[in-house]
Amino acid sequence: MLRPIRRAAACLVLLGLAALFPVTVLASDATPPGWPGAHLQAALLGLLAPLALILLAVGATPPDEAGEVVATALGALAVGLVAYVACGFAFQFGGLALRVGWPGVAGLVAEWSPLDPTLGLGWGAIGLRGFALTGGAATPDAYALAAVQLPAVAVATLIPTLALARRANRAVLLGTAAVMGGLLFPLVGNWTWGGGWLALLGANAGLGHGFVDLGGSATLHVLGACTALAGILIFGRRSKAARPGPTALPPAHFPVFMLIGALLAPLGWIGLASANPLVTPDVPAGLVAVNLMLAAAGGMAPGLLYSWLASGRIDALLAARGLVAGLVAGSAGCGFMPPWAALAAGVLAGAVLPFFLYWVEHTLRWHDPNGALATHGIPGLIGALWLALAADGRWGVGWNAVGQRPGLGSQGVAGLIVAPGCASDIPGQLYAQLAGLGSIVALALAIPLVAFGLGAGLHRLASRLAGSPERQPRARAGGA
Repeated sequence: MLRPIRRAAACLVLLGLAALFPVTVLASDATPPGWPGAHLQAALLGLLAPLALILLAVGATPPDEAGEVVATALGALAVGLVAYVACGFAFQFGGLALRVGWPGVAGLVAEWSPLDPTLGLGWGAIGLRGFALTGGAATPDAYALAAVQLPAVAVATLIPTLALARRANRAVLLGTAAVMGGLLFPLVGNWTWGGGWLALLGANAGLGHGFVDLGGSATLHVLGACTALAGILIFGRRSKAARPGPTALPPAHFPVFMLIGALLAPLGWIGLASANPLVTPDVPAGLVAVNLMLAAAGGMAPGLLYSWLASGRIDALLAARGLVAGLVAGSAGCGFMPPWAALAAGVLAGAVLPFFLYWVEHTLRWHDPNGALATHGIPGLIGALWLALAADGRWGVGWNAVGQRPGLGSQGVAGLIVAPGCASDIPGQLYAQLAGLGSIVALALAIPLVAFGLGAGLHRLASRLAGSPERQPRARAGGA
């Protein structure tokens, strides 16, 4: 057992050699219903999600720095999206035709596997066809597939760049966007949504339905938050302790932006989840929408109550961050769990939010002005694990190529608490979720820590050679 695990871990270091070892296996047949018109419309709605994140970040930014944050966001979006089209799409979906039988993606037939691809359905780690949307990706279906992924790329790119916008220089921020859009998100997207090894843990290793993350709790938000954490550790640790006495809640400098962002966020999240063309036909679109709305409401409620009890007033910033935290927590299982479970996931994420914000800012003294760790990271972990608790087995039949299973029959994604007539899939589904989270966290910390560390070291070296003092970005005590 240890040797395959070591080989799987080693592939993270050897990804640069992936192009030398393409493998192919037989594809399965699948036809996405409503493709591509309905999914492109959902992707247009999904563009409201990155817009909401920008509005919430600007609303929490002091007026003299708001312009810099907007410029950072726009530059990061441009770089991240171009990087995704240039190489990220190929890394994510370059082997998709090995899993589905769409005529329009038949040329995407190369996927590198660190293990023998004949073991089960394969252990794909990175796609190798479709660079710059050429060759096998120069088809209408491939163009549409790339287009529906762009809102997700934008969200994953904005989380770390907005978190570091007031800490790192522009070259670092644009480099972060390029690495996120061109490498980190495509790798994780391949593993979870592109038929990669995490998705196939159910078919290959009998671990539930494999790693399941419909709306991106881990694929987008844990990934982005861990990348932000790497940057915070390198660039953003405070040098002075917080002042003694009661701690005031950070102010909302532009409350109207907070309001608009909070109203747009649930619509954007619904679009993100609905745009995924690999969703099985039995997942109800209405259930996805209801669950995300309830998760958002549940996440917002604890912030409203906490701010009222702590300060005697309702705090717009904390409520808006709670709403986003609820959406993040409800994303992974929004198509598989009953509405009460989505509401409970949102309430849990919203309740944890203010305490984790305080712990990060005043105990650890990490400068996280947009609350990325508390708003995206912790809720993302909650959402991915909550699925293993609350997925009730009614929806997601055939998800990740999992069909009939001994003792379970043909049922949907199931966790601990299941609907009548369904069987619990614990501990298998829990193990799959833990494996997915562990892999994403490891990747999202390892590569950025090395990149940020090298960047900071080169900057210090250049400053010393030039004989000028190093310029440190400002850290505001209030945060945003």
